Formats: sequence, structure tokens, C-alpha cells
Amino acid sequence: MIVDRTNFNPEQRRVWIELAHRHGAGQLHAVYLATPVALCRRRVTSRQAHPTLAASQSSLRVLQRFVAELVPP
Repeated sequence: MIVDRTNFNPEQRRVWIELAHRHGAGQLHAVYLATPVALCRRRVTSRQAHPTLAASQSSLRVLQRFVAELVPP
């Protein structure tokens, strides 16, 4: 199983870990990308036709919330 999602805290990651265990997954691996916040901001503001977070101030607020609540794995 591959999960491509911003799971910024242990509670969110736990959902996927428990699902994997229920379905018999043995080893689990996480890939943590420590992308600089400034680069994330530039990417958010340059998006075109993104299906969930358009290039807008509200998207930057979502990013800031992620940054504030991030608990690295």
C-alpha cells in the first residue's frame, strides 16, 4: 500500500498504520520530505487548476496550519 498524503501528526498517520496492520502488512516505511516552507509557498502560489487548493491566500493559510501542526515522523 502506498499513501501519498500530508499526514502532519501521529494521529493522522496512525489511521494508515492501523489499516496496514489490519490487512496483514509486515514492514512499514515512511518517506518524509523536509521541503523548505518558502519553496512550498512558491509552489502553492504558482499552481494552476489544482483540484483542491487553488493558488490563493486560503491555500497559504492551509500550508501555514500544516507547518504549525507538523510533528515529523
